[in-house]
Formats: sequence, C-alpha cells, structure tokens
Amino acid sequence: MKKNSVLLLLLLSSLYSFSKVNLPSILGDNAVLQRNSKVKLWGSANAGTMVTITTSWDNIQINTKADREGKWMTAIHTPEAGGPYRILYNDGEETITENIAIGEVWFCSGQSNMQMLLRGAMNQPILHSADLIANATNKRLRLFKVPTALSAQPVEDLDNTAWNVSTPKSAAVFSALAFQFGKMLQEHLDIPVGIIVSAYGGTPVRGWMAPEYLKEFPAMAKDTTIRINHWGPSYLYNAMVYPLRNFSIRGFLWYQGERDVSTPFLYEKMLPAMVENWRALWDGGDKFPFYYVQLAPWTYSNASGFNGAYMREAQLKARDMIPNSGIVTTIDVGSDLSIHPPDKTTVAKRLLYQALVQTYSMKGIPYTFPEYEEMEIQDSTILLRFNHAPRGLSLHEKITAGLEIAGEDRKFYPVTTAKTIGAKGLQVSSNQVSKPVAVRYCFRNYSTGNLYDNFGMPVFPFRTDNWNE
Repeated sequence: MKKNSVLLLLLLSSLYSFSKVNLPSILGDNAVLQRNSKVKLWGSANAGTMVTITTSWDNIQINTKADREGKWMTAIHTPEAGGPYRILYNDGEETITENIAIGEVWFCSGQSNMQMLLRGAMNQPILHSADLIANATNKRLRLFKVPTALSAQPVEDLDNTAWNVSTPKSAAVFSALAFQFGKMLQEHLDIPVGIIVSAYGGTPVRGWMAPEYLKEFPAMAKDTTIRINHWGPSYLYNAMVYPLRNFSIRGFLWYQGERDVSTPFLYEKMLPAMVENWRALWDGGDKFPFYYVQLAPWTYSNASGFNGAYMREAQLKARDMIPNSGIVTTIDVGSDLSIHPPDKTTVAKRLLYQALVQTYSMKGIPYTFPEYEEMEIQDSTILLRFNHAPRGLSLHEKITAGLEIAGEDRKFYPVTTAKTIGAKGLQVSSNQVSKPVAVRYCFRNYSTGNLYDNFGMPVFPFRTDNWNE
C-alpha cells in the first residue's frame, strides 16, 4: 500500500509539473513585443486546459484553450512603446514572464558577415569593437540570437537561447552589424528595440528558403549530399526561420551572397523569391520592409575577376523586384585581406538611414546612393549621368583605379582624366583609348571606390556595357 501511494504521488507530481504553461524561447523574459500591433502568444499546456493570459499594461484577461495536442495560441493588442511589463499565464499554475518591453523588432539574417560577432573572430577584428562593447549597456536594447542549426523538417521551437538585455557581455557575442543597427535605432527612436539574429556562415540563399519556393529553381532544390549540411536546400529555413514565424516583427535585414557568388544571375531571381517566402510566412505581404547589403569587395580567387561584380549587379537588380526594399553599397569599405571587412559601423549606419526614412518616415536624412543612369559619348570622352545625386558627385582625393574605360576592342584601361560636371555628370577619358564605347566603375571582385555624392554616399558600382566574360 505504501509503495502504491508513493507511485501515485509521483504520478500526480509529474502531471502537475507538466500542466504548467510551456512557452517558446522567443516569448521569455526580456522579450520585446512589436508596438501598436496584434501580436501572437502561443505555447503548450495539458490538452483541453484553459489558459488565462493577463498583461500588465492593461490588466485585460484573455482566455484560450489548449487543443488535443496541448497546443494553444491567441493574440493580444500591444500599446505604444514602453515597459518594463510582465505577462502572467495561468492554467491552474502561474507562469510569469518579466521585464517585457514594447517597441520595435527587427529580424536580421544572412551568412558570416551578419553573423560576425562584435568581439570579432580569430585574426579578424571589428572596427571600434572595444568602444562599442564598453558602451553596450542599454536596458532598452534587447538581443536574441538564434542558435545555428539544421533540420530536414520544420521545427517548432529553438533550443538553448533567450532574450538578453544589452550589456558588454551580451553584446560582445552578438552580431556586430545587427547590434550597431539596433543601438543606433534605439537612440534615434528613443524607445525599446529588439534585435533577432538568425545567421549562419558559409550558407547559400537556397538554405533559407522553403521547399515550395525552390520548385522554380530545380537545380537549387536538389540535395546531392548524403547528410544534412549547411549548404543544402531549406535546412536553415526549417531550423532557424520557421520557428519564429508567429513572432511579430517590423522588418528584415539581410547580408548574404558570398556563398552564391558563382551563380549571380540565378541569385537575382532567387532573392526576391526568398523575400516573398518570408513575407508569406509572417503573413504580412509587402508591409515588411526588406533592407539588405550589397557584397563588399574581396579578392575571391582573383582580385581582377568578375563574379563578385556580377553578384553586386544582380543584388542591385533584385531590388526592383522586391517591393518595399532597399539596398546599401559597401564598395568603399571592403578588404583585400578578409571576406569579412572590419567596418560594420558604416554598413549599419547605411541600413539605419534607409529604415529611418522609408519605414519611420523621418525627413531630411540622406539615404540613397547615386546610380548610373545613362552615358553620352563625346569624341574621346564619355559623359556619365546619375540618379540620386541632387548636388552632384565628388571625387575624393584622386581618380581611382575603379574607373575603367574601353573602346570597341572591349579592353578596359584605367581612366586617366575624370571631371565632375554639374549636378549629375561625370566626364571620363583615358590616354590609352581614343574612341571609347564603355565605362565601368569598381566592376571587379576587388576594387576600392572613391566616387561619392556631396553627402558622402558612395556611387553603386556599375558598367555601361552588357558584355559578360
């Protein structure tokens, strides 16, 4: 009898502990919920159990019932930015999440240049790292890092992760780019900001896409390897994107493409498909802004090669196929020593400017980059015209080797004379080309540009021809 009583007590104890509401990691302590929104809350409890949710900002109680599998989901309305708040979940036993903030949430993803930590990697430093870490304490900036993982099937939750308030310790092991974007955004808006980073080095765009969105790209949908790997199709999407689909966000930041540099013309179509995929997953359509980074210059296997240039061109073209999007160039902050340029500060600022103007409707902030529009051959010179250069262009310091000019033989030579003309013009020539027909600017794997507008925004790399090597 005594033995049976012990077993009964153990059984009741296990049932009681199981009955407590279980929440996904993204809804834990220190979370930031998107302001002025209808946001989802979800989790698990005993099948058929009524779960009562009370939010401290309005003390309204919401009831939802766990289904036969023990899953439940409901939605609440969030107020204007503020906090800290708490949320109480009660299914007979209370679960409380503390230090909840209401503000702006951004989902940041890509490969190693997004993943690169603020403290840097071995022999790969981050510019201003010490200062940024020392000044990282900010109660209204929250950081959430998705663990690197792979899965052949979509998963429901993430393991071994949580929201962290920004401190020197938590910031040092967070994305250098995403941290700086979040820090500056928080300071500009003066409200809580939550930054989610889901990034994995060395990964292709196909890994971040659902299988149904890869059907249009049969070669990319195939997995020819024996085991799951980080360059295969959909494995990253299943493990590092899908689990967050119910969490409300403001928009996306993306820095990726190095892995796909050998297939730039395919990437031009795949990136818009991925954005469509993600927006559908969050059930928000074009309302979610998508801001992304053009690949920085690097040598790859040959500094004078063209795959990197073709990829940057493809990324710029993709923008026109992605509604509510923006792209920033990094043509002036690359490194010939590393595929991971140290200067993440400049990149974060440029992404910030796009978000402040296009998402938050701030006025007067320069956020566009001059783009080649058309050319006019004038005897031995070519006059180039640009969009988004209302006050003209500026050649910083000297003519750069990034400017090249060619005749009908399609051989490019360095521009030896460059002259800015009026609001939008740049006249170029070379003493080695008497009858020029085409101009290129930083159209190599690695080339450093110094052509800017009056605000210091660099000109996108370009070519006036359509010749493919």
